Amino acid sequence: MRLLMLFAHWVGLSLWIGGEVANLIILAAARREDPSIFGAVARIRVAILRKVVAPGALVTLLTGLILTVQRYYVELWLVVMQVAGFVGAILVLLIALPTGVKLSRIDPTGESVPYFLMLRGRLTSIGVVSLAVALLGLWAGVM
Repeated sequence: MRLLMLFAHWVGLSLWIGGEVANLIILAAARREDPSIFGAVARIRVAILRKVVAPGALVTLLTGLILTVQRYYVELWLVVMQVAGFVGAILVLLIALPTGVKLSRIDPTGESVPYFLMLRGRLTSIGVVSLAVALLGLWAGVM
């Protein structure tokens, strides 16, 4: 059972980090494109967030909690990994996901452009912080 939980934990972490990196690459590539496609780019980013990043963060969080309960002692690296994973997962699940859903429903042209750009910036910022925290947790677990 422990090996299955470790495998699911690593798969979840891979989905989480890989999805965030993919989102940032898509954002960087779309900056050079015509603003008329920003809506499609936002919907693609949100699809990755909903289908890859959020499930990865949730699986990582849940399996991490299960694996922690199975341990008999706690070390500093484990505390750093737990805090980083918890903060990152909360950022993804409670802030980035609702922001992404709002962003995907807004028209990026017309009067809603400032709101669209604000939500897009917020989603990007949360993604960068979530990625950094996930990498911190990964670093703590490997060291």
